[in-house]
Amino acid sequence: MGFEEVVATPVQLWISALVFLIIDLGLYWFLTRRVDRGRFEAMRWQLVVAAVVFWGAFAVFLLEMFWDSYYQYIYLPWFRGLGILVVASVIYGTLALVFHWLSIRIPGNPVRNFLLLGAVESILEHLWGILGVQILEVPMLREAGTLDIILVAIPEYIFYWGMVVWMAMLLQIGVRWLRSKTR
Repeated sequence: MGFEEVVATPVQLWISALVFLIIDLGLYWFLTRRVDRGRFEAMRWQLVVAAVVFWGAFAVFLLEMFWDSYYQYIYLPWFRGLGILVVASVIYGTLALVFHWLSIRIPGNPVRNFLLLGAVESILEHLWGILGVQILEVPMLREAGTLDIILVAIPEYIFYWGMVVWMAMLLQIGVRWLRSKTR
């Protein structure tokens, strides 16, 4: 059975949401203990680089894995490969810069703010998918409803943006290490 025959049921989507939520709690705990406000403020460009690398690579992977079962229904053929790499990199790199700017201006923990902005973005992106490009008409999602898609998207994108913060943290460590070696 290939991916083109897979149908995501509401129960599967809700279980996925729960699994992502559990992972998110651990990731949030880890990140908020390692990234304080000062460190987060200093990682602006590492967040942009991490977002470009993560989302670009992830988008190419998803399109290659699920082109026949999902993405061919919503994207033009030129998106496959280099097209999605460029589009995803520009969009998510820009979002990382905007999220960083907002996260340090919203009261409270900037890591939390960044992840919550990712959650809001997931809602807007998936509503656009549902209302704009009609993703619920894709055979893979024929059993899913709007609420099912939104409820899995929120913890899913918190995880993805959490991975961006984690990658940025590692980049920041790497940059500091390189600077210490060149002095």
